[in-house]
Amino acid sequence: MNEGIVASRVGGDELGEEAKRRLQHLSLNTFYIQLDPTYRTGIVQVEVDAKGQPAFQIAQPVAWDAFEWTPAWQSLAQKADSVCFGSLAQRFAQSDKPSFLF
Repeated sequence: MNEGIVASRVGGDELGEEAKRRLQHLSLNTFYIQLDPTYRTGIVQVEVDAKGQPAFQIAQPVAWDAFEWTPAWQSLAQKADSVCFGSLAQRFAQSDKPSFLF
């Protein structure tokens, strides 16, 4: 059976709680989503110019910049057939560690 699992980190704020609620509403497991007590949930502002080209302003630092490698994530990594991650997960030293690449 194929299963997609979200392993991420959100802030302990309303936006983070809303993200988790939406994932649960989609019947996705939120067990591997870490809750950050310091940093807010990540946000991105997008502006589209007259030619339809987007420009992104990505807030930092935010919760996904502070991923923590945990025994639960280690166990998940050992069972995974593949991993998909975004480049933002590598922009800060704490989350830009080889262990995150399994």
